[in-house]
Amino acid sequence: MDPLTVELYEKYEKENKTKLTNWIMSFSEPVGFKQVGFPIRVSSCNDLHRYADTMHENRTQLYFNNMCGLTQDEIRILKEVKKARDKVLQLTNAPKRVYSLAPILSAIHIARLIKNRAQKFSRCTIFEVAAGSGFLACVLA
Repeated sequence: MDPLTVELYEKYEKENKTKLTNWIMSFSEPVGFKQVGFPIRVSSCNDLHRYADTMHENRTQLYFNNMCGLTQDEIRILKEVKKARDKVLQLTNAPKRVYSLAPILSAIHIARLIKNRAQKFSRCTIFEVAAGSGFLACVLA
């Protein structure tokens, strides 16, 4: 399978949108993200670095404290997701700087809450992850 490029993604999206009604397409319109200036489209790999930080500046300690630490499995996930993020950053002309772990910690915390809830509702079989930078989907995978 060929790697997914920005151009190929755009092509698939355009082809598949023709199969949808306006009503269905409106469900995935990122209105809230647009209002706060969160990036919602990429035109090349160089735009991907915008999703690495995702507006979590100066929150690493707060997230870590709220979680009361990490389990061994969560540490493993943190390392794997960080490695994948850093690999994506190598595809870009991203500014050379240290990227925060806060977005990944936030995603791990949310995943922990979801898993705890899921245990209470064991009959649930469908969980939909909404739009965002992709860290939560990566952690839950």
